[in-house]
Parts: sequence; structure tokens; C-alpha cells
Amino acid sequence: MRNLGSALLSRHEHSGGVERLDAAIEIHRQALDATPAEHADRPTCLALLGEALHRRYHGSRDVALLDEAIDMLRMALSGTPPTIRNAAAG
Repeated sequence: MRNLGSALLSRHEHSGGVERLDAAIEIHRQALDATPAEHADRPTCLALLGEALHRRYHGSRDVALLDEAIDMLRMALSGTPPTIRNAAAG
């Protein structure tokens, strides 16, 4: 499901169309809902949804989307093991 969301996001980047971006957001929401809280893939699901919401914000300037994107990305970061966070930062 995450791959479909990412493919829709790529399609949006290539040819535009807010409907593709909205479809990607919906698929990423479904993937997140289907992923248990303690599952190792949950931070990735949160990050992908956060990225898609951030891109949607750029097209709409809806601050609620930006706030949700920030929340998703913070949750993704808090669910990522410290060793991975440190490697990504350095």
C-alpha cells in the first residue's frame, strides 16, 4: 500500500494534478491505519504521510495541512531508533 501511495506522489510530481496528491495522501493514511503502533514500519508510514501532506500544503497554503504534516514527521522521528536518527543526522 505504501508503494502505491509513493507511486501516486511521483505521478503528481511528474504531471501535477491535486487529485493524484489527494489520492496519495489517502493511501498513506490507509497504510498508517493498517500498521500497528509498535510495528517497525510505522515511522516510515508516518514520514511518507507527512511528506505528502507537506506537498499538499505547498499547493493550498492550508496551515492545518502543514500542522498535520509536522505532527506526522515528529511522530515518525520519535518512533525511529536513536541509532538511525544519529546516522541520518551525521
